[in-house]
Amino acid sequence: GRDVEWYSSRDFPLDGDMRFELVNFIDGKRTVGDIARCLGAEFHRPLEEKVVGRYLEDLAKTGVVKWKP
Repeated sequence: GRDVEWYSSRDFPLDGDMRFELVNFIDGKRTVGDIARCLGAEFHRPLEEKVVGRYLEDLAKTGVVKWKP
């Protein structure tokens, strides 16, 4: 489907290390934008908030994380 295509395309820039660290930045206080900036700073490259947001949305869909009310 559409999600599988996105994850295997050039539009998905997060490698395994980045995905691991992204989860470490989830603390219930940081926004999606904060997480994108922290991750970009750690890996020395800018990341689009929409990419991080979509990945987090997919993690929430699968039950790995939950959105804070």
